[in-house]
Amino acid sequence: GYLPNPANMTTTLAAISARAATQRRCLASLAVKASAAEISSSGNHDSPSRHAGVGVMPSGATEILITTPAKSSDVPTTRTLGLGGRCPLACIPMPPARHSHTFAYPSASRNFSSTAASSGADDSNLCHDRPPVTSFSDDELMVRDLCRQWGDEVLRPVVRDMDEEGRTHPEIIQGLFDCGLMGMEIPEKHGGSGMNFTSALLAVEELSRIDPSVSIMVDIHNTLINNAVRFWGSPDLQAKWLPRLATNTVSSFALSEAGSGSDAFAMKTTATASDDGCHYTINGEKLWISNAREAGVFLLFANAKPEDGYRGITAFVVDATTEGISVGKPEHKLGLRASSTCPVTFENVRVDASDVLGNVGEGYKYCIQILNEGRIGIGAQQVGIAKGCLDVAMPYLME
Repeated sequence: GYLPNPANMTTTLAAISARAATQRRCLASLAVKASAAEISSSGNHDSPSRHAGVGVMPSGATEILITTPAKSSDVPTTRTLGLGGRCPLACIPMPPARHSHTFAYPSASRNFSSTAASSGADDSNLCHDRPPVTSFSDDELMVRDLCRQWGDEVLRPVVRDMDEEGRTHPEIIQGLFDCGLMGMEIPEKHGGSGMNFTSALLAVEELSRIDPSVSIMVDIHNTLINNAVRFWGSPDLQAKWLPRLATNTVSSFALSEAGSGSDAFAMKTTATASDDGCHYTINGEKLWISNAREAGVFLLFANAKPEDGYRGITAFVVDATTEGISVGKPEHKLGLRASSTCPVTFENVRVDASDVLGNVGEGYKYCIQILNEGRIGIGAQQVGIAKGCLDVAMPYLME
């Protein structure tokens, strides 16, 4: 690496500090507007003293305090609004996104909510019916406890062996399916667990406390492939693959190439349509593909119309046993050694037109959207790894 210029570092830190101060002022302004809106909706406009006092906490704080006296003689009502890196008020309408495309994409119902710090406060306009993100439902707690118990009893004893061997044991993979952890959000009618996204993240987090190699398999499988098929797969494609994905088939996300890593849309893999449009012939090589060695199906991205650039990128759900697919030798990595990361070559691989996920030429949209889900899963993985470090370090400090 290199050592940055101290003067440049000081300038950068000053810019970051100034930007943070601006963000805090914006949050304070939002809080004032929200409190004023609540006053307006309450119908009590008879007192000129009615106002909102906002106290912004020091730099790095995670709360905003709002004080709203109903009348000059009343005791002020104080609410604490958690910031959590987002707008502190979930009920403030956001402006429409400046995009020309909309996605048929289920949105999460969980969000931040505010709670009154004194009795008698009217919280009808503060989204009080939404549960705070720091609380979990009974089902979510059940998933967390199941993963913790299974991880301690079944996974932990073989973690070191799998790391040294550079592979995930088949019985561990089958155990993930048996526990329902590979079909977290797949509906029960397709053999899945029918849980929510938070449950899937809790599973990833708990498994990461013990072995992130196993958790990355669970994360990719659930947040990328399973959800992509659920969101954009045709009814026939869902009926064909969701039951298998929930019960016995590991999946893999085949996107990156030698020349299209960070710039994923510069891919060279092509999908040539037949004259009658009934099938495609895929040629190309993917690199650094996780779960490749264990995969029974690939979510593959290839360009069906290279002349249209990235707008020709199309997603295919491809059976790993299809003729012409070859998985190369796994990479030797410093970490996540039990997770296979391999090159995958597609040579004259023929796939039916019915195996196209969604619409031809819209694969780039699906890729962007589903990777946003996957990144949240990776965040859960990092939290789990940190907790695992504390699990080991804290008892040692107390010895």
